[in-house]
Amino acid sequence: MFVAKSSRRLFLLKAAIGTAIAVFLLVFANIFIVLPAFEKNMMNDKKMQVENVTNIVVEMLDSLEREVKAGFITEQEAKRQAFSYIKSIRYGKTHDDYFWVFDDVNKKILLHPLLKDGEIMDAKDMLGPDGDTVILKILDSVKGKDHGYIQYLWFSKKDGGESEQKLSYNKRFKPWGWVIGTGIYLDDVRNELAAMNAKIFHFVIGIIVAVAIMLLFLLIVARRSEREIYLTRRALSESNVILEASIEGAPDAFLVVFNDGHISHYNSNFLKMWGVEADELSDMKFSQLKQIIDSKISGSAVFESDLDEFKVILNDGRRIEVRSRPLIVQDEYLGKVWQFRDVTSSELARKERELLLKSLSEKNDELASIMFIASHDLRSPIINIEGFSGELLGICKETSALMSQIDMPEDQRLALRAKMDEVHECISFINSGTSKIDSLLRSLLKVCRVGAATLEPTKLDMNEMISSIIKIHGYQIRQAGADVTIEELLPCYGDRAQINQVFSNLIDNAIKYIDKNKKPIIHISSRESESMVIYCVKDNGVGINEKYQSKIFEIFHRLYVDSDVQGEGIGLTVVKRIVKRHTGNVWVENNPDGGCSFYVSLPKDKVSLDLGSAQSKG
Repeated sequence: MFVAKSSRRLFLLKAAIGTAIAVFLLVFANIFIVLPAFEKNMMNDKKMQVENVTNIVVEMLDSLEREVKAGFITEQEAKRQAFSYIKSIRYGKTHDDYFWVFDDVNKKILLHPLLKDGEIMDAKDMLGPDGDTVILKILDSVKGKDHGYIQYLWFSKKDGGESEQKLSYNKRFKPWGWVIGTGIYLDDVRNELAAMNAKIFHFVIGIIVAVAIMLLFLLIVARRSEREIYLTRRALSESNVILEASIEGAPDAFLVVFNDGHISHYNSNFLKMWGVEADELSDMKFSQLKQIIDSKISGSAVFESDLDEFKVILNDGRRIEVRSRPLIVQDEYLGKVWQFRDVTSSELARKERELLLKSLSEKNDELASIMFIASHDLRSPIINIEGFSGELLGICKETSALMSQIDMPEDQRLALRAKMDEVHECISFINSGTSKIDSLLRSLLKVCRVGAATLEPTKLDMNEMISSIIKIHGYQIRQAGADVTIEELLPCYGDRAQINQVFSNLIDNAIKYIDKNKKPIIHISSRESESMVIYCVKDNGVGINEKYQSKIFEIFHRLYVDSDVQGEGIGLTVVKRIVKRHTGNVWVENNPDGGCSFYVSLPKDKVSLDLGSAQSKG
């Protein structure tokens, strides 16, 4: 027994010495290798973080600047949006790190948490806690370059706290002469490092404890079987608790039944759905529960179905979706898990939505039919008016001829002739008005036919189509003296006749609305954007005022009413309707050097067209 004790002591001594050496090496490595490297990496990570968030802000400013150049917003509005966005940004672990904005040209502070809203301060007037002109030094840090770091003493962000060292990153935004910056307090980094040291210390303690447990485990290896049994039972108990919590927290009703008919688990939603009390269910057999549930169902029994998923209707009208899954543990079938979901409200909502969509479709069809019938039937009285106006003109001519043959005083003859001239002028006005109405009705019919025509989509060779359109417009192009250039165009998917109409209208407009002081230039290009192809018809013509760019697609809207260009103002309306039917979009932008560019997005393949149609219907 003494030998056994000595061997045990020697074993424990060797284990303790080995453990002590391992712990010493672990502590040494952490203090002199891991922690310095971690501190360096943490500082680099903090720098990368402030650089990334600053670059995000600068990218936002670049986006606003592009909108200013494109004429979508003014520079003043862009700066206002920028101030609002930058002021709202807070980041960091406690969300109290902020941004500032300085005017590098005028040496002004435009935005800073120490300033009130709308307040502007000279950079030299904002001093650090040691009286230093920190802001001017920040501006100097980016002089001659786009960005830079600077370390300085600044006020603590804690109320009543002392001043702290701060490292800030600043970046120049040249278009507006701004310097955007943010920074981190070095004490925060040190605090995080201290917290990490504490975690490492706890980790080392944990390792020591784990090693001690391993040593203890070696001494009680004889009791391993008991320990494993205990841990297994504990794991099963915890799994049972987790299962019960998961089932109870589920929004659906759940029931778990073993092969022997024992009801293992259920949740409160199951009790509510089937009107069963927990006390009753605990003493109830599964066969009894089946009878209760089946009595509440209008139709076949739930538990007799061979399907894994099906729906039943309760006697009170509720619709229940039932799902069953086998309960298998280690390839052994133990029973079934039943899931019950009340889908009454969702099905009612779906049916209401279908009815609304059907009603909307019927209303749209009815409106299109009314427009078509009205525009078609109104042409008959217009034709009658034109016909009778012609007869009136003939009567006027005959009356004038008879007047020359009748003997009457000269003053009466002159008076009658003047009246006949007035009648003739009135009839001319009537003819002009009826011609205008007839033209508008023809245009309305054309718009109606666009929506009624059946689409026959196919893959389109846009190079061939645009070349054909250019040939058709060859005479107008030569008369205008225009140069037309076409890039290699990507194909798209759509109805050939209707897409041809789109680009015919756009190219026709580009030829019509030229700037007579310039040589007309028309350029057609394309590019891919996700599931769409975007085509551009660019010209250097008279352009379109931004406030009218949304109105030009309205029916009968003519931008240049007094010009000598013929038309009724439906060309772009037809373009928009066709493009929308192809799940695309059309818009216009002014060019910086004059003229405008019309953009048309169309699906690049059948999948994109079908997907766009499904999304628009949904």
